[in-house]
Amino acid sequence: MKILLNELELSYAPVSAYHFRNLIRSKHFVETKRHSHIYVIAQAKELFFKDLSFIENDAVLRVTIAQDDNPNTVICKFPIIQKEIASEKNEIVLLRGYDRNGNQTTSNFQAIDIVDLDPESNDTSLLIWFSPAKLLQNLWTNGLKGEIIGDFKSMLNYKVHYVGKATEQNICKRLSKHSTFQGILTSELPLTYGNIPSNEIMVLLFNIRDNNVVMRSTVKEMTDFIMNGKLPSDKAVSLDAEKALIRYLQPKYNKILFNSYPTPKDMLSRENYSNIMYSISDPITLIYDDGMLIGARNHNERTYIEIK
Repeated sequence: MKILLNELELSYAPVSAYHFRNLIRSKHFVETKRHSHIYVIAQAKELFFKDLSFIENDAVLRVTIAQDDNPNTVICKFPIIQKEIASEKNEIVLLRGYDRNGNQTTSNFQAIDIVDLDPESNDTSLLIWFSPAKLLQNLWTNGLKGEIIGDFKSMLNYKVHYVGKATEQNICKRLSKHSTFQGILTSELPLTYGNIPSNEIMVLLFNIRDNNVVMRSTVKEMTDFIMNGKLPSDKAVSLDAEKALIRYLQPKYNKILFNSYPTPKDMLSRENYSNIMYSISDPITLIYDDGMLIGARNHNERTYIEIK
């Protein structure tokens, strides 16, 4: 028995169509996503910031994240002076909040810019920006030093509309001219009255975080695999993962639902696995017509897709 265990991980925070359109104009962002091969287009009620405050003595930013129709709120706290944001040389740091239309505001805003101000020229330069989801993801992955106070998992529920892959071209370039993506934006109604779909339609980019083989066989077979066996490439796993996710989630905008998967040509038979399993390592939940695919940092709290 040879079982392949695959973990999918977000390569970037869940990002709205509105913010994604701006991000893919950055060559740096596009280049850093070259290892992402799986994407999900989904919809979620919008998150927003409120009650922003700055503790000057400790240079700590404190902000509350809320969501339409969700009684839960969470508080995020993080120091401005850290490697990922600013250093001591940034003597003057400004905070700017933006609403849904990109206008500066001081309450219920969808993004925060942290900028450095040159006191002599009054020129500013962007140090970092955060959407609520980006701040949460940076904190739960420990990419940013800080803490989350409260249960944020209920804010990360995504209704799946489409699952796709991009193994032969950069995933950002694939999505920049994606007709189905545009169709979803024009066809889906907002979940919250008064909002617009580009703030609720989300892009979730995934890469293969890890894969491992679990074997239950003879000592000779295990020794042969250790000496000569090779794990499949991320591209090969991604091609299979797309089919597994589509068959499991049955997204309404996917024209091909892979109901006959796995076939003899797929990885299960081709690589002689008895089972292939997929899970998501981030604390997000993908919602589909028949249930939920639950991701979590803890293996025991996840839902697994099993192919056999």
